[in-house]
Amino acid sequence: MNKEKFPQSVLEEADVKRLIESREINHEDFYILEELAKMSKRLLIMDFHNFFSFNKEKSKSELEKLLTYIESRDDDTLLEQRKAMYKLFLQFLEKYDWAATWNLESVFERRK
Repeated sequence: MNKEKFPQSVLEEADVKRLIESREINHEDFYILEELAKMSKRLLIMDFHNFFSFNKEKSKSELEKLLTYIESRDDDTLLEQRKAMYKLFLQFLEKYDWAATWNLESVFERRK
């Protein structure tokens, strides 16, 4: 019998479940995780690898500066996806702290 494998929700992945539990992520914020799961892993790594660990408590202001800069650009071929990703991380960071956001980025960076 041929069983089709249906796409698994990011919320069902073990690392994401641990993130939700350990960082006490509210159900109302699950859409951020679901939207980030749709983003390019390559772009996420390119733009956010070490971002939160280097900026720590300044992450929010640095992310706001980057978002302002990228919104003023029109020559970036990945502009819309970058804007969306930056906004999602900023929304998450505004609600949780930089450490939780760093943890979130790490979880998504490790995804297959």
